[in-house]
Amino acid sequence: GEYSRATDRQMLADTAHEIAKLFREHLNNDAEAFRWLKAGYNAVREHRGVVEDLIDYYLKRDDWENAVPLLAWLVSYLEAKRMYTELAQKSFELGQLFERSGDSPRAMKYYRMANRYDSRNAPNLLALGRLYHDDGEYDKALQTLQGLLVMQHDIEDDAIRVMMFLYLARACRAAGDKPKALRHVKRLLQIDPSHEEAQALLAKLK
Repeated sequence: GEYSRATDRQMLADTAHEIAKLFREHLNNDAEAFRWLKAGYNAVREHRGVVEDLIDYYLKRDDWENAVPLLAWLVSYLEAKRMYTELAQKSFELGQLFERSGDSPRAMKYYRMANRYDSRNAPNLLALGRLYHDDGEYDKALQTLQGLLVMQHDIEDDAIRVMMFLYLARACRAAGDKPKALRHVKRLLQIDPSHEEAQALLAKLK
């Protein structure tokens, strides 16, 4: 049909993308949608819509090995196009994938990129502060997490606030500031009184 009539590669990719969308959204057939996405990708590897849909397909299946190179390409594409809002979000997502696969240096690279373009992304600030802490860079951890602390009243997710106070307390303790560490632990326990790590840390700080 339409796909076999498409003459240039861009048109092939556009048509394959539309057919994939039809299979996914109207016929609920992910396998056929994926087959058409692959056809579109083989026609034009720089087709943003095809790449984004392939990333979604792989991430839904926890197939990070195939998702990572595509997401890395998308981040480079967004940076080249100066689409900074989307770049910040996609850099954060790529950082998460690298962290899950145990590659902390690459995770750090993309969390820092995300922070450069959106310094108010709370989950990204937390991830960056956490990695600085785990690398023993306590000053950078504190600086990053204090940026998060400033905007804590805008954070609706208690889980982020709990982790923020936990890592602030740990970093303050590591830097030798026990009074501040104690304050952060107490703030955490106000949010989650049964938090075991915080209770253990409180016992060490007393």
